[in-house]
Amino acid sequence: MFELSRRYIKMGFPFFIIVLFLGLYMIVSKHILGRWPNPQLITAHIHILLFGFAVSLIMCVAI
Repeated sequence: MFELSRRYIKMGFPFFIIVLFLGLYMIVSKHILGRWPNPQLITAHIHILLFGFAVSLIMCVAI
């Protein structure tokens, strides 16, 4: 595996961890606390997931 591919993988997984905790927070706030998450928080969740995690792993495979 090339060094650049390893860097993309190492860069993608912190984004994945952030997305997991952000999604967990939104689930807890909706189902346990009874309030809907902020729409801006949902947008941030999707953007971090797609552009942080998914694109870095796609670049890793493409290299």
